[in-house]
Amino acid sequence: MNDKLKHLIIGFVFILLLLPLSVSADSTLMKAAYIKDNSLWIKINETDKQISSEKMLGYPKWSFDGKWLAYLKGKARPLFEGELWLYNLEHDKHFKLHSNSKNNFQWAPATNRIAYQINPKEQGNGFQSKGQLYLADVRTLTNVQQISSTISNFSWLPDDSGFLISTKTGDQLDSDIELTQILLESNKIQPLVSIPVAENEYFISTSPFKWSKDNEWIAFLLIPTASLSADSNTLCIVSKDGKLFTKADKMLNHDEWIQWSPTFPLLGTISGEGREATSNKSLKLHHPLYVKTEDFTPANSVDRDLTWINNEEIVTARSTESAWLEEEKRPLPALYKVNIHTQKQTQLTTPSKNEGDFRPQHTGEKVVWVRSNRDNASIWISDSEGTNQKEWISKIDIGSWYYDKWDWEEVFGLYIPSLAKLAD
Repeated sequence: MNDKLKHLIIGFVFILLLLPLSVSADSTLMKAAYIKDNSLWIKINETDKQISSEKMLGYPKWSFDGKWLAYLKGKARPLFEGELWLYNLEHDKHFKLHSNSKNNFQWAPATNRIAYQINPKEQGNGFQSKGQLYLADVRTLTNVQQISSTISNFSWLPDDSGFLISTKTGDQLDSDIELTQILLESNKIQPLVSIPVAENEYFISTSPFKWSKDNEWIAFLLIPTASLSADSNTLCIVSKDGKLFTKADKMLNHDEWIQWSPTFPLLGTISGEGREATSNKSLKLHHPLYVKTEDFTPANSVDRDLTWINNEEIVTARSTESAWLEEEKRPLPALYKVNIHTQKQTQLTTPSKNEGDFRPQHTGEKVVWVRSNRDNASIWISDSEGTNQKEWISKIDIGSWYYDKWDWEEVFGLYIPSLAKLAD
């Protein structure tokens, strides 16, 4: 073998050895958007960048591939609605999409399309099903489609093919609620299930919908009129064909408190009535096939947030249960890991006396959470086992507050690669 050929082979082998390292490095990319001083910033690994000096921004949400970011621009917090803007990371450009969107705007699961909802003014009875659903493709932002003009709420179908919407059938409080699928390619409308509403139930709408990872089950909330919804909403689970439907529990209207396990049709929730986050809140598992519920919160404790690590382990934000006390006396949570099979529960974090750990999220092999003393907040990160804990983002704004529950989605958006992206 001559020297030239030998050098070519050695170079080729060297390149092959480097390839897995490149894939590994890309798979550990950490990316987030956050609100600081009411302006929008992003962080990629260890680099922070302010991307807008505009004020009163919120609800940063990533597209499935992390190349786009959507956010609201409003006038005051909480940001229930405002101007919907898009930001393209590659070209460092901002685009205004709509002047009046609700904070329920959603990227498609596997394409760079975004759907958003606008509502006319409420009727005198406090509800309406005249919400308008729009769809935009980032490649043709001048071609925005109206999908429906009669919705209460919506979510994408998990295969990107369309939407599941909820609609009130009439203007009376006891009119039924219908769930319907809208298929984009065929323009078909397929009824899923009609939910009867009794005269004394006062259900006016639903939450967005959460699909199990096998796409066989859907979880959502039935939401009563506003004064009742502050203390209790009804958790429902329905099969994808609409044939099996159950009212499973009572809980507050927090979207992040409803999470399916990574693979199995097993639903984790923070359940319990009462608007205070400091009492009567439990980590529960719901088994749709068996209509069975398990409670994992010890006596005299409350669980206040959750995330799945794998099909056996959940990280929850847990504090001592208490009555509604003066602010400085209310217990703040730490993170705990719960093994749902062995029942073993271990504390992962030890914030200082005046700080609490909230809103854990899991991506790759990392756990990310918010640490706050009620006046300031920062983002922390660790390995899945709780090791190598460190502060990742030193300062973010505080989310809107309601009875010791903060809306961290308003001020922080973690990029979590979708299953579709990971399969590419």
